[in-house]
Amino acid sequence: MKVLNISYGSWGPDNCYAYLEKYGTFGAQKFLLLVSSHDAYDNMNFVPTVDVLPAYSSKQFPLAIMELVDRYLMPATNKKTETPERMLAINKKERNSVFNSGFGNFLSFCRSHNIPLLVYLHAEKEERIAGKYNAQGVEIINFCKQHNLPIIKELDYEMPASAYRDVIHPNDAGQDYIFRILKDTIL
Repeated sequence: MKVLNISYGSWGPDNCYAYLEKYGTFGAQKFLLLVSSHDAYDNMNFVPTVDVLPAYSSKQFPLAIMELVDRYLMPATNKKTETPERMLAINKKERNSVFNSGFGNFLSFCRSHNIPLLVYLHAEKEERIAGKYNAQGVEIINFCKQHNLPIIKELDYEMPASAYRDVIHPNDAGQDYIFRILKDTIL
């Protein structure tokens, strides 16, 4: 089995679908669209971010130790850095009211190419603590129900809030939880 990840930090389903259109399926036999609630309205907006936000530099660090200090150690002491929490807040302000087209595009593409599509809804830390998805997560669930699209809702599984490294990204233990959920479901 080969697993390819066509995503990047701050990419929503529409970005991933644009990549798929450009580069093809790589012979995929199945598609897994792993999303979080904030992806419901995280549409491409083409607002400049490269060399504007610190996390999106166009230049490589000359030494790995410099990247370690700049991206991981300094943000821990300087709260003005673009943390995942701050990026989510920025994205929420810039979102529009249109449901992300990537969901429908993936669905149409997969159905027209007879490729099974599975959606995995990763819970944000606040949702994990609350024990329920926010309004955007509910919209993703409703989209899947409306289109008879299989969905794995992570909140249906036990995963502690300590499995997060920030408000959304899983740490090593969280990655292991996701792997076990997917392994049990897919295999």
